[in-house]
Amino acid sequence: MDGELTLFESSAICRYLAAREGRLMPQTLAGQAQLDQWLSFLTTELEQPLWTLAKHTFALPEEQRCDAVKQTAQWEFQRALAALSRRFDGRGWLLGDEFTVADLFLAQTLGWAQKAGQPIPEVLEKWATETLARPACERARQREAHAASER
Repeated sequence: MDGELTLFESSAICRYLAAREGRLMPQTLAGQAQLDQWLSFLTTELEQPLWTLAKHTFALPEEQRCDAVKQTAQWEFQRALAALSRRFDGRGWLLGDEFTVADLFLAQTLGWAQKAGQPIPEVLEKWATETLARPACERARQREAHAASER
């Protein structure tokens, strides 16, 4: 919540916060359209099969889990990863020279994939590890851990 505004989708929340703070957002309309394109791809094509895999591995009640769905989700993730690799080679940032909220989403998603045991091209694995090791990411993890310990 921010005043009267309540948002519930992570990409919308992060995009709003980035725009509000004037950080991690392209300044041009074309750049913002590219950011939206990447956020949409990352959440619907790359992250979605990982979440489906997670649901059918541990989140759903056991009687609702389905191994065939897990296999399809793994296939979907690898297909989306191949599409990503055709557009991004792990050098620089998704929008060129500019580090944006889309890079954070990609790094988090690739980190989640690594934890789920999904194969990732070495260059993207290295990119994600380096991106998540940035000092600002570490500060965010510390704030998150602190907030969780106060609940």
